[in-house]
Amino acid sequence: GNGAGPAIIQASYTRDGVGKNGSAALTVTEAAPVLTGLTVSPSTASVLVGNGYSFTATAAYSDGSTSDATHRASWSSGNPSVATVQDGAATGHNAGTTILNVSLSEGGVTKTASATLTVLADYITAITLSYPHYQIEVGQTMSPTVTATYASGNEKEVTAECSGWALSNEGVAGIDASGNVTGLAEGNVVVSCTHAGWNGARATFGIGVTSSSAPVPVAVYTSPGSATIAAGGTASF
Repeated sequence: GNGAGPAIIQASYTRDGVGKNGSAALTVTEAAPVLTGLTVSPSTASVLVGNGYSFTATAAYSDGSTSDATHRASWSSGNPSVATVQDGAATGHNAGTTILNVSLSEGGVTKTASATLTVLADYITAITLSYPHYQIEVGQTMSPTVTATYASGNEKEVTAECSGWALSNEGVAGIDASGNVTGLAEGNVVVSCTHAGWNGARATFGIGVTSSSAPVPVAVYTSPGSATIAAGGTASF
């Protein structure tokens, strides 16, 4: 056939002066497009451990058309301990890099493609320093709490992992290696610390130190020291 459409096939036969004619109907259809290529999008991606990422496979054909082959193609991971993949949906398991291989077979033709997936360990994006109160009295001591926020959104207390505890005014308060702050004199002080997983940046918290809010009695006296009254009488002290 030269093109798609209906056609009539005719034939004739003559023998000994006798002729015969015949015909038949024929319908010519377009040839099915042939698979010519396969691509994966994106070609590279990264994901945190425990998270997922979706890839798309696209098939190309001889007639210039394309189609989504994500769920028709076969997917595999070059390193399943790093990440696994099914129907384009990859899941990160451990930090590292793996190649995701894709294969599609149609009409006796097979095409392959691949993508690179990097799996990243969760990492700290911020640390927050806090104390039970914003104000303490001279002689009082408070202990800190440091919370780390990770890229995954998870939070974790990391107080014991912090170091570099420091004060903006050592005359107002004292601090030990664990971040415990003790008020020494009236005034304001800023406490700060660092965490190795947060690029050396410092978390801070401001504390005000005040004198005792009420005097503490150390002795009690009466006046007068003694008195004499008649039976039934009264006396004021």
